[in-house]
Amino acid sequence: MPDFFDILSLRFSAVLPQSVAGMAVAGVFWLLARFVGSFIMRFQDRVAEDRKALLVLLVDVLGWSLFVIGVIAGLGTAGVNVTALVTGLGLTGFAVSLAMKDVLSNMIAGVLIMLFRPFGRGDKVRIDKFQGEVRSVDLRHTTLQSPGAKVLIPNALAYSQIVVVLLGDAEIDQAGTVAAAAVSAAVKANVAAAPAVSIKTAAKPTVSPTGSPTGGA
Repeated sequence: MPDFFDILSLRFSAVLPQSVAGMAVAGVFWLLARFVGSFIMRFQDRVAEDRKALLVLLVDVLGWSLFVIGVIAGLGTAGVNVTALVTGLGLTGFAVSLAMKDVLSNMIAGVLIMLFRPFGRGDKVRIDKFQGEVRSVDLRHTTLQSPGAKVLIPNALAYSQIVVVLLGDAEIDQAGTVAAAAVSAAVKANVAAAPAVSIKTAAKPTVSPTGSPTGGA
């Protein structure tokens, strides 16, 4: 009758080749992720400063994606049933996406702003009720520098709201003049539409020679 150590040795020798093959597959994907990341980062000097965060995000997403795929492929090669694991990862990702809806919306809006560049660093913009000079755009906020304050606007708001890019001091002055003219015209229209108010003053009573007061005309 074989003892415990003989059974353990037989099972270990049976699963050892699959385990080694699984680790080799995972290692290949890990090396591939490192190679892709280093290859993409070679173009960092050719990318504008406000798009470097997008390049780093691309490297991170590709690296982690290849790593996860490598782990799943390695476990499958080692003989592990990965169907339940993939299903669990899908449900977990769905729950995390619902819980981090605002963060993901700001991140996606930040990526779109960096790609299409409706405004860039140094531009003077007006977003919603805030106005200032764009200092930076990252994956969460658009930073505006206004006199005496630094405003952090979520990227989802900056992408969904109307953005006015002020092209210079002349445009700023012209916008202020137009706004003042509009306010003045509105005030004049309200005054013209207001009903006329007549004020009738009572005449000052006069005193007759007999001493009794008499009404005025």
